[in-house]
Amino acid sequence: MIDVVPRLRDERSAFVALLRSLDPHEWAFPTECPAWTVHGIALHVLGDDLSLLSRQRDGVPNGLLAHAARSPATDFLQLLDSFNEEWVTTASFLSPSLVMDLLALTGEQTAAWYADVPPDRLGEPVHWIGPEPAPYWLIAAREFVERWVHHHQVARATKRPAPGEPLTVCAAGVLAQALP
Repeated sequence: MIDVVPRLRDERSAFVALLRSLDPHEWAFPTECPAWTVHGIALHVLGDDLSLLSRQRDGVPNGLLAHAARSPATDFLQLLDSFNEEWVTTASFLSPSLVMDLLALTGEQTAAWYADVPPDRLGEPVHWIGPEPAPYWLIAAREFVERWVHHHQVARATKRPAPGEPLTVCAAGVLAQALP
């Protein structure tokens, strides 16, 4: 078990600080995600937070299932990509200021959720591990790594420093455990 919970608040605080340091024009910079700017990446992270809080903490049906009913996607990755793209496109009217405020709020709420849920309780699958329900420590680890990756993408796009060593060591530990 890798306990990322103590690092969730650190990563989100650093990510929001990075976003707050940007000039308004930098929000439009392209990123390694071909369809998304810095603003798009921030919206994606916000959408992930809202989705996980709704489905994991609050127990509402997974929005991906509703999306699947109206999507022509034929496999999980296509479905996930189109779901994420739909959210980023729909939410693109949100201002950077509001996105940063919401990221700070949802970051705190997700960290609190993962701190409260028993780490060995089974939840949803972590698809890069397998199709079976995963323990919440692993679900939290998946979320941490995704946030860390997107944090790096924004840092590289804006030529800002990447997340520091403690966050990178934590992400590397999760990724090393994910290898077969």
